[in-house]
Formats: sequence, structure tokens, C-alpha cells
Amino acid sequence: ILTEADLPGLPPGEGQEDQQLTTWFEAHLQRVRQHFAGREGRSFVEFALEEDDSVIRDRLEAFLGIPLEWGHHNETTWT
Repeated sequence: ILTEADLPGLPPGEGQEDQQLTTWFEAHLQRVRQHFAGREGRSFVEFALEEDDSVIRDRLEAFLGIPLEWGHHNETTWT
């Protein structure tokens, strides 16, 4: 799918190989960080999915200025 997408910085036809996606993602992340440089905490928040849930929740709550209900909300209800 990504090889057919029109994504900034990902040339048409690329993205099928893991290394191509890794290179594209790292460059994209740098562009986003540069764009928001100096505005961290006001219009940009960054976290790693590997971080502890409580750390991510606290950071998001501080960024949004509201408490968040944290949990598993898309759980399948049928068996």
C-alpha cells in the first residue's frame, strides 16, 4: 500500500523493503521535529510507545490540559 501512496519524502515505488521504510520514517520524524522546534509542550507532544502507560498518560494529560480515562476501550465484546 505504501508503495502506491503519495507520501512526502517516500518516492513512488519505494517502501516495500523494511530499510526503505525505516529510512523514510526517520527522515519524516526529523522533519516533524524541526517543524515544531521550540514549540514542544504547546503544539507538539512526542512519546514512545515503549514508554510506561502512566508516563504517556501523564504527558498527554499535561499537553491537553484534561484528565484522560485510560484503559482498553476497543475490547471485543463477543467470543
